[in-house]
Order: sequence, then C-alpha cells, then structure tokens
Amino acid sequence: MLAGLGLGFTIDLFFLGQWIRLAYRIPPIILMAIYLFYSIGIFGFFMGVPVFNAVMGPLAGFYISRRLGIEKVPSEEKQRSIHWTGLFASFILAVGCFAALVLAVSETSLAANINGMLHDMLGLNTSFDNQTILILSSLAGVGMVVGEYYLTRVIVKKALLL
Repeated sequence: MLAGLGLGFTIDLFFLGQWIRLAYRIPPIILMAIYLFYSIGIFGFFMGVPVFNAVMGPLAGFYISRRLGIEKVPSEEKQRSIHWTGLFASFILAVGCFAALVLAVSETSLAANINGMLHDMLGLNTSFDNQTILILSSLAGVGMVVGEYYLTRVIVKKALLL
C-alpha cells in the first residue's frame, strides 16, 4: 500500500503539471462528450432527478474560464464562448428535465409517492394529483434550465476576474 502511495506521489510530482496543462487543450467535441457522460451518470445515480445535474454547468463554466484565461483569447471570442457554454449546459439540463418528465408521466403511482414523501419527510398533510405534480415539475424544470444558463455565465465571468 505504501509503495503504491509513494509511486502515485512520484508520478504526480513529475507528470501532474503537464497533464493539467494538456487538459486545457482538449478539443471541444471531446469536452462535450465528457460533459454528456457525466451528466448521464449523475442522472442515473440520482434515479432520474435532474436537480443534481445543475452542478455540471457551473463546473463547465469554471473550466471554460480557466481555458479562456490560459489561451488569452480576444474579448469577442470570450463572449461567444461564454454564451455557447451556457447554452450547451442548459440544453443538456433541458434534455435531462424532459427525460425526468417522461419518466414521471409513465409512473402510475407518482401522486402516492410524492404525497407520501411530503407527509413523511416534511410532515405536510396536503395531497397533489398527477397533473399538478407534472405542471409543477415542468415549471421547476424550465426555471432550472434558465437558471443554469445564467449561473454558468456568471461563474465564467467571475472566474475570469480571478
């Protein structure tokens, strides 16, 4: 175990700096594939609840801000990159929200599950029907997608100032 730990530290000492510099030269299509892979993984891990996928946009924004800072791109290209990063993150989240909505529509015991959770976890004695739950979920999804776009843009702009 200690030999493996020592070998890991040695490899990091000699190669980690180079790997980090190379990480900012990855082609955009590869970055998009990585983003999509992790988004699908998060969606599955949290059993179709897309709220946790909203973390991906700010992470992508931070990466893009570092990349833009390292590459010293012109202001006009920075603005375009910030816009497209926000759009991409929002689009992937929108697909996740739509997939969650499709899963919710196909769930026969949706209202019973939601009402049970509201009663058990929050102590609420209200009950919602399927239609109300789907409408509220749709509105929350739209809000998350719009929020993802702006939050990603804000993270990029704030991180560029660092």
